[in-house]
Amino acid sequence: MGDSNVGIVLFSDVWGWDSGYVRSVADKFASDGFTVYIPKVLPPLEGGTDDDGLPPGFDIGARQPEFAAWVVKSPWSAIKPKMEALLAYAADKGVAVNGTIGCCWGAWASFNLSAMCSDIKAGVAFHPS
Repeated sequence: MGDSNVGIVLFSDVWGWDSGYVRSVADKFASDGFTVYIPKVLPPLEGGTDDDGLPPGFDIGARQPEFAAWVVKSPWSAIKPKMEALLAYAADKGVAVNGTIGCCWGAWASFNLSAMCSDIKAGVAFHPS
C-alpha cells in the first residue's frame, strides 16, 4: 500500500488477488505513491490462488463447463457489500478511491464499482492474455 490519499481498486483476473502480474501492477502503482487495494472477492475453486479464484494450473479451455458454472457464483450483489466495506475502510484511512483497474474478469467488477461509486474518476480495463 502506498502513502497517497489517492486510492486505486485493482480487480484481479479469474486467478485471484495474488496472481503474479496483478501483484506487480499493484506494486508499480504503489511505488508511484498511490494507495492500491486488491480485493479478495472470488470464491476459490479447488483452493484457488491463495484461497481466491482459480488454481494456477486450471485449464479454462479443457474445463469450460466447470469454469462457466463457477464464474457465475460471483454476482455483483455478493461483491458489493465487500466494496462498500473497502471504501469505508479507505475513507477512514483518509484515502479517496478515485480509480479502478480491472484485469480480464476484473474489468466487469471495475465497471460495477464505477457505477456504484461516484468518486471514481478514472478506470482502466484490460485483458492481458
